[in-house]
Amino acid sequence: MFQPFKIALLRNKEFWLLITIFSLILFFGFHTFVNFRPIYLTIAAGPSTAESFELSQVIAEQLSIYSPRIKLRVLDTKGSEENLELLQQRKVQLASVPVSGDLNPSIRLVSFLFDDVFQIVVAENSGIETIADLKGKRIAIPEPETDADEFFWILVKHYRLSPEDIKEVSLSGTDANAAFLNNQVDAVFRVRPSGNKLIQELVQQKQARIIAVDQAAALKVQYPKFKSALIPKGVYQGNSPIPQRDLPTVSVDRILISDERVNNDAIYEITRLLYEQRQFLTSRMPLSNEINPPDQTKGLILPIHAGAAKYYDREKPSFLSENADLVALILTVVAGVLSWLWRLKQKFASVQKNRSDRYNREFLRLIEQIKRCENLDSLNKIRDTLYQEFAVVIDAFDRDLITSESLQSVRFAWEATLYALQDQESYLLRQLKKDR
Repeated sequence: MFQPFKIALLRNKEFWLLITIFSLILFFGFHTFVNFRPIYLTIAAGPSTAESFELSQVIAEQLSIYSPRIKLRVLDTKGSEENLELLQQRKVQLASVPVSGDLNPSIRLVSFLFDDVFQIVVAENSGIETIADLKGKRIAIPEPETDADEFFWILVKHYRLSPEDIKEVSLSGTDANAAFLNNQVDAVFRVRPSGNKLIQELVQQKQARIIAVDQAAALKVQYPKFKSALIPKGVYQGNSPIPQRDLPTVSVDRILISDERVNNDAIYEITRLLYEQRQFLTSRMPLSNEINPPDQTKGLILPIHAGAAKYYDREKPSFLSENADLVALILTVVAGVLSWLWRLKQKFASVQKNRSDRYNREFLRLIEQIKRCENLDSLNKIRDTLYQEFAVVIDAFDRDLITSESLQSVRFAWEATLYALQDQESYLLRQLKKDR
C-alpha cells in the first residue's frame, strides 16, 4: 500500500532536484552575463584634427587590449559645444570639453586631460605685436558657437576692442591655415595645446610668429577657469626658435567628463587605464603626460564620477589607519571600562552569593533548632520564623539581591527545613498520644 506513495515521493524529489539544478544554471548564467557582457560607450572627442580626438583614439585602442569588455567608440564632432550637448542629451557617455560652469547637475568629472592654450599666430610683416594691434586686421577665428570662438571675444572685450574693430573670418583649422598661407588673413587664433600640428605647419611654411597674451592673471579675476600659462621657447621650431622666448598666455583645462548614470565599472577601467598605462599612452601621444587626477583637497569644478573616485581612493588609508592613535585610545578606554564593569559584576555576583549563603546557613540553624525542639509551641514559633525568612528571600530576589540560581539553592534549603519541621512535628504528636 505504501509503494505508490514512495514512487510519488521519489518523483517529487527528482522534480525538485531538477528545479534546483535549473535555478543554479540560471543564476550563474545571469551572473556571468551581467559581469562579463560587453559595455559599449561612445566618447564625443571633437574634430579629427584635434588633440582630444587623437588622444581618445589612443585610449580606445589600448582599452580594447587592456579591458576588452569595454568597447569605446570615438565620435568625430564639430567641437566642445557639440560634445557637451551630446553628453547632456545622453547620446554619448563621455566627452572631452574645456572647463565650464554651465553643466547639468548629472555631469561628473573623470580626469584632467591637458591644457588648451590661447595662441595667436601672426604674419611676420603684419605689424601685429600685441592684441591691441589686431584692430583693423583680418583674423581667422574658430567657427561660431564654439568655446574657442567665445574665448576670442572675451579677449577682444578685455583689451577694449570692439567687434567692429576686428575683421574676423570664421574658419575650421585646415581652412584657416590655407587662408593664412595664401595671405587672405593676417592672423589666426587657436585654442590648442602647445606644439599643435596645425600651428606648427603655419610657422614653418610661412614667416610667422606668436604674440603674447600677457594679462592672464587679470582675466582670471573675472573668469576663474582661465589659468596663466607659457608657450615654451622653440616648441614650434628649434633653429631660429619659435617662439623666441617662453611666451606668456592663457590656458584652460580640458577635461574628460561623463554622466553619473554611466556604468561605474566602465569608468573605473577607463580611469585605471589613463594612469596605469601612462607609458604606453605617452609613447603614442606625448601630450598624455599632462593627464592628471583631480586635486580633491581643493575646490572641484565638478563632482567626481563614482567609478573614477573608486580608482582615485584605492590607496586612500582607511578610517582605522588614518585615526590609529584615536582608535587605540578609544579601545584602551573601552577595555578599561569593560574591565571595570566585569570586576563590578563579579563583585556584585559575590555579594549575591554571600547573601544566599547566609540564608542557607540560617535554614541550617533552624534545622538544628528543630531537632532539639521538644514541644509544639516552640515548633510553631520556628515555623513562623521559617515563613518569615522565606518572605525575606523572595523580597531579595525581587530586588535582584540574589540570582535565580541562588533562589533555587535557598528554596532547596527552605524545603529541607520545612520537611524537618514536619517530621519533628509528627514525632512530637506521636509522643503526646503515647503519654495520654
